[in-house]
Amino acid sequence: MATPFPFSPSPTLVPGEAQATIVVLPGGAVHVSGESEPFEGEEWSTAHEAWTPTRVRAARRGCPVRVSVGFSDGRVEAWVVHPDRAALPVLEHRRPCGRERADPRWSDGALDRHPLLRAVQAARRRGDWPGAQAAAGRMSAHIWAEFGDEHPYAVLADEFEAFIAARARDWPTAARLYAAGAARGHRLGSSSGPVHRALDNAVTAWLRASMDDGETAETGLGLAHLLIRLTPHDARAVTAVVSRLPSALPGGPRHRPRPRLVAAAVVDASRPADARFPAAC
Repeated sequence: MATPFPFSPSPTLVPGEAQATIVVLPGGAVHVSGESEPFEGEEWSTAHEAWTPTRVRAARRGCPVRVSVGFSDGRVEAWVVHPDRAALPVLEHRRPCGRERADPRWSDGALDRHPLLRAVQAARRRGDWPGAQAAAGRMSAHIWAEFGDEHPYAVLADEFEAFIAARARDWPTAARLYAAGAARGHRLGSSSGPVHRALDNAVTAWLRASMDDGETAETGLGLAHLLIRLTPHDARAVTAVVSRLPSALPGGPRHRPRPRLVAAAVVDASRPADARFPAAC
């Protein structure tokens, strides 16, 4: 199932409170959640042009907007932009909302009883992982059609499809589906454990994806915003993604005509991409 991937999991962390995320990339480019193009060329400071969309948003809302700013060294700074457009640092990140007791549909085993699962399992037993991936996609599409995308079963179906994609070594698809599942799981009130596991798997798959794949940059930017927003203290994950993003973006080093770098873009899938992250499969 082709899952659209949002740059942020929800327009709010808690009712009435808005949050923005900013990614400061190596080399100076800055990407703001909700903006289609990065801001270029200035030294990072509170005077940087990238603050403008959030300042406008705070002024229009008439209430503060929390901002998390992530850097390639793993730091994530917490700020508040006030309606008068002043940007001030704060000491603590607000904990993302999570439920200790999630909706029982997250764990009722409905996917294990789905009739289309048999085709996935049959392909797995044959060792036909591309076939299993196609069958998992059909199952996911069927669940989306029946329940809609804003339903725990749809998130679980996408994460199962991501697992199969990883076994098929389709790393871009696995990364996109795991990240989208984490974003929607958070938005729909899943407990924090499954959301964080999906994020870890998304990072692992994304680090193994070829930089020549068209999905890689979009997924990586979305994943960076998710990490900065949902797990701001996970410095190793933030560093792993943000420091690699310039290689994925158009015009980045792996997109220039330098054959040795292009050849190196294909990650050896037989090795863990980072010891911090277990294999996604």
